[in-house]
Amino acid sequence: CTQCPLPLCRYDDPGGFRNWKDRERRTKLKALLKAGEKTTVMVSTMAAEFKTTVRQGYRILARERLAEL
Repeated sequence: CTQCPLPLCRYDDPGGFRNWKDRERRTKLKALLKAGEKTTVMVSTMAAEFKTTVRQGYRILARERLAEL
């Protein structure tokens, strides 16, 4: 644990490592949204970066847009 890159221990955080990765993904997604890229390019880029499918990228995007409302 002394060389762990996580800011908070995954066992101390209620959501654990998954929650930390989701926060990181949301931060990067918001940066992409602010950059104003076209949706198809953004989702393709995001899917490749996060190693998910393009469909999952659209789901994440829709969830984030709903959260902004």
